[in-house]
Amino acid sequence: EYAVVILICSNISLLIDTVRSRVVRLDFSRNRDGEVLEALRAHCGVVPEHDAEMICAYADGIIGRALVNPENFDTFRQLRERVLTVLEMLPGAKSEFLLEMSALFEKNQAYKEFLFFSINSFLRDMMLADRFGDRIRLQNVQFKDKIQRLAGRLGYHKADACVNIVQEAWTCLGRNVNYKLTIDSMAIRLQEAVK
Repeated sequence: EYAVVILICSNISLLIDTVRSRVVRLDFSRNRDGEVLEALRAHCGVVPEHDAEMICAYADGIIGRALVNPENFDTFRQLRERVLTVLEMLPGAKSEFLLEMSALFEKNQAYKEFLFFSINSFLRDMMLADRFGDRIRLQNVQFKDKIQRLAGRLGYHKADACVNIVQEAWTCLGRNVNYKLTIDSMAIRLQEAVK
């Protein structure tokens, strides 16, 4: 009677029904980008503009996510560039895409959430670039030319199908499905979607 247990989770659907039925759910609202950026600057000082936009998009209103490895902007930047390079292989080279996607996730397991975010962010930009051209602001504005070229090769519907495949893979990992199997399956399904 004297104790209160506070359980914090980012995805309530991952909790078993027995736990969910015994808790009171409190949802917290997300912070605005300005608040995330303010916390980020207070934590690590000056943040380059492109990095700030990318981190705010990745944080999605969650300050704690923005503060994970904030000194690692270079790593995040390099991972984004690598993700885009791998996505550029998607419409063409079959075995190379599978090998590169698998290697990317295998070597960077500590950043898997950021990798999934980056893939979805690029695919989102491709969808919007294909549908609206220059009239929409991209999340990855510094890669605009590559994104527009890829958008022209994939189109809106294929990029949308790819987003769904990536989301399903992320959900599988949340359910403790084998990591390598999930990534390889995702890569194969992405190729199938763009055929």
